[in-house]
Amino acid sequence: SPCSPGEQGDQGAQGEPGAPGEPGRDGTQVVLGTESPEGACADGDVFIDTAEVRFYSCADGAWAAATG
Repeated sequence: SPCSPGEQGDQGAQGEPGAPGEPGRDGTQVVLGTESPEGACADGDVFIDTAEVRFYSCADGAWAAATG
């Protein structure tokens, strides 16, 4: 025969904090400007030329106009 669950017990005491996690990956940077991007970038970064409404992405450490 099936058992019926009993009443909910009281909340237990707070446990000890856990160990810190590993550092996460660097995130994607979105940069706005009014001309073509120049300078260093990290792969995956995005640049938006707000004057010309053009998008650029960083691949292999260099900016390139996004296609699509």
